[in-house]
Amino acid sequence: MTLLRRLFLFVLLTLTTQVGGVIYLLHAFLFVRFGKQGKPKKLKRRISFVVWYLLICLLVVPLFARLGGRRALPVWGMGIRPQNVITVLSNRHYVSTAMYHLVTDVAKTYGSSKTEGSTRKLCYLDANFPFIEGFPLLPHLSHDDGNKLDLAFHYYNTNNIHRNTNQSPGLFGYGVYVPPEQTEFDQVSQCISSNKYYDITKYVGLRKDGGKLQFDERNTQRIVELFVDTDVTKIFIEPHLKQRLGVTSSKIRFHGCHSVRHDDHIHIQID
Repeated sequence: MTLLRRLFLFVLLTLTTQVGGVIYLLHAFLFVRFGKQGKPKKLKRRISFVVWYLLICLLVVPLFARLGGRRALPVWGMGIRPQNVITVLSNRHYVSTAMYHLVTDVAKTYGSSKTEGSTRKLCYLDANFPFIEGFPLLPHLSHDDGNKLDLAFHYYNTNNIHRNTNQSPGLFGYGVYVPPEQTEFDQVSQCISSNKYYDITKYVGLRKDGGKLQFDERNTQRIVELFVDTDVTKIFIEPHLKQRLGVTSSKIRFHGCHSVRHDDHIHIQID
């Protein structure tokens, strides 16, 4: 049972963090060696694993990732931040060098204007793992080469439409949708009729804002327009939001019903 449990944890940590499984095996090996002189308590082992994991992921992995051509997106500063710290702790915030410079340049431009003393920031969701082209970033279909990135929409607080906020209504950034209005083309319903998993992200759409945050069309449009003017080759959002935002670039495309709905985030990529 111990072997099966360790195998399960290795697979789970590898699929969710890429390097967590290797760190787990290395940590377990060292504690087996240590156990010859006295078996450590479970709590001590768990705490030491967490410390090991954090130190390696935050200090070691970024250095080796750069040797392979990938860089960790900034966690603070430079006009950009993760929507959720879990993205960083699970190593899902790595992009190619080209994507890194493109996104940080856009973030600086987007965050250069201030409203009521608060600087806007570009909030990112899932990007890619730090190593191995083709290694899947589950549950995504394409985030495996460093050239894909999901971005959060911009929102405003209903208490004050002009108040800047860098928060998102959902805990993980996905699954809180901006559905089509009656006058807009409803691609979502058409896709759900052919793919029952099209709106599966609703199950992780844990709303945390109490309904206070609302979709900010003006600033989300600004985000899309800034990326249209870069070397980004494709931008995925739902057709009804492309219509609503009034951005007509050929770079903005429909991702297909085989994917999941994109009225909760913006997907960008370079080829």
